[in-house]
Amino acid sequence: AVGGINAGIDWAAEHGKAVTRQTSLGRGLELTPLGDAWLQRMGGAQALFGDLCRPGTAGGVSVQIVRSSGTALHDMERRACRRYGLDLDDGSNLTPYWERDQPMHSIQDAMLNCIASARAFVYLETQFLISGCGFSDVEPGRPLDRRIRDSRRGPSTEEEETKARRITRGLGMVGGPVDAALPGTPVADMLAFKPGVPSAASNPLVEVIATRIAKAIRSGTGFHVYITLPVHPEGSVTDGAVVKQQYWVQQTLLRGQDSLIRRICRTLAARRLGIRDVSVSEEDLRAELRQGGWKAYLTVLNLRSYGVLKDTNHDLYTTGPRTAGGSEANPPLYLVTEQCYVHSKLLIVDDAVAIIGSANCNDRSLLGNGDTEIASVIVDGEATLRDLGNGLHVGTRAFARDLRMRLWRKFLGMSIDTSEKIEEMGKPDGYTRAAGGAFHPPISRREGETPFLAKPADPVCWTEIQKLADDNAALYEEVFRNVPTDAMPRYDSVLEGFPSAGWNEEKKAVERYVHAQPPDLQPAYMAAPSVMEGDVTTVVGCHNVAKGLARLRGRKGDPVKAVQGFWVSMPLEWGHGMDDPASALPSQLIAAAPTHTGLHAKGTHMASVLSTRNGRKQG
Repeated sequence: AVGGINAGIDWAAEHGKAVTRQTSLGRGLELTPLGDAWLQRMGGAQALFGDLCRPGTAGGVSVQIVRSSGTALHDMERRACRRYGLDLDDGSNLTPYWERDQPMHSIQDAMLNCIASARAFVYLETQFLISGCGFSDVEPGRPLDRRIRDSRRGPSTEEEETKARRITRGLGMVGGPVDAALPGTPVADMLAFKPGVPSAASNPLVEVIATRIAKAIRSGTGFHVYITLPVHPEGSVTDGAVVKQQYWVQQTLLRGQDSLIRRICRTLAARRLGIRDVSVSEEDLRAELRQGGWKAYLTVLNLRSYGVLKDTNHDLYTTGPRTAGGSEANPPLYLVTEQCYVHSKLLIVDDAVAIIGSANCNDRSLLGNGDTEIASVIVDGEATLRDLGNGLHVGTRAFARDLRMRLWRKFLGMSIDTSEKIEEMGKPDGYTRAAGGAFHPPISRREGETPFLAKPADPVCWTEIQKLADDNAALYEEVFRNVPTDAMPRYDSVLEGFPSAGWNEEKKAVERYVHAQPPDLQPAYMAAPSVMEGDVTTVVGCHNVAKGLARLRGRKGDPVKAVQGFWVSMPLEWGHGMDDPASALPSQLIAAAPTHTGLHAKGTHMASVLSTRNGRKQG
């Protein structure tokens, strides 16, 4: 962390800004104080802030700054204010926040208040959505057995049962009577029979969303929530931190006992049966879930794109197989897909208010006792009464409405620039440039009017968006093997199309090259299949790029249109055959980026992917 901070400080020094380097993690105490000397080095207060003494002209936009911050930071701010004679008034009539000895969570407060008061719709775009969801849907059993099975659901094999008995005896000897008797101790927790684990988060975001939807269900008034998320957190699906977070995102949305979708279905079933929500049986709830009535109130989306790469480094590989027919003189082309990673943190309610900042929708960002975050609550003065699709006249504001409309037009493919941009790309040797202009941009621009965008609470709007996202997802699944689907029982099932280095008996897993050639496409879109000798890929197959592109771009007479835009429906049941896939890791995590040490480093090419050898084809 210190190295990263100093890297930024060194960069500033190269550009003429002298900032003291850090030597410890005590950032708040060690950073250069905001004093006269610092102001002069930065160009002076006038250059930085303007003339704060002169009254300015009032604008038409109201911006409130909210944040998440802990008591340790408040203490440092209090001491700094006293030292420099500053008065940080937070604008309320309350005791100054640093004297309340409580964390500040005004970002969460603003989000919850806006959602609870929404009249027509909510749009949420965030990197993480992990909220209180009751208990996880872990298959009943001992955590020890789940870890031995690598979180795979179902009965243990004979070898796994033998290993469990051996470890149980060892833990009994190590733990002794104290661990055996006291709940909550590591050994006792490992050996206890548990039907599930408590939610990894306690923030009430999902509860508030579900409560607002329940109000709409009971009143019969149209209301819809749209959520755009990453396909999975940044990093590899072989990384425990990544799958841990993905697991809890899916528990929050669907699989948890009190997930958002189960809460909606519980209210729908209660209304249909004329009973209270708490009286709905699990059987009735699951029947409601299968009927899909919740989709009239909630749309969950990812973003995805595709393109063509030219492997100009093909002859430089020192490990792994080569692609059929590939050489320096004839570099192979690959048809590839990847998620468009959602890193924004945005909430828009009723086209009236927008909250934009740094806070994810998880405990670390929202509760105030984790990461320090900041956000702006933006409401402009240009108000217009509109029917957003549910028959109610709602006060909308120009900034929030324009922002949502521009975002949704982009996700629908209406903002794609179809002009030639190859010469303007910043990577002269990049794979996309090397593939040539014939493949850029791969996705066609959507033409025509989309009047449904103006009324996000109208069933026409969410029906159109859901159909487009479903159709796009179906096309990607038809062409690509590495696209997550509801049918995949494991998160690492997406890696099964990558070249295989063979079975690793010690790890009980197939090792795959995941940073060299892209994976095989579905068989119908391979010009030549990969060649296997047992579990080992000896020759990587050749993609039929022209056929795959034609399918994704659409063909005349096809009932399924081309991929339109970037929205795809989220595979909420991806990984359904796994319990907590990283149960040994704590739940309080942030995404960790994988380390890449170079093209020729074998460690960056290999990933161990668990795969049963019986009944599942390798490669």
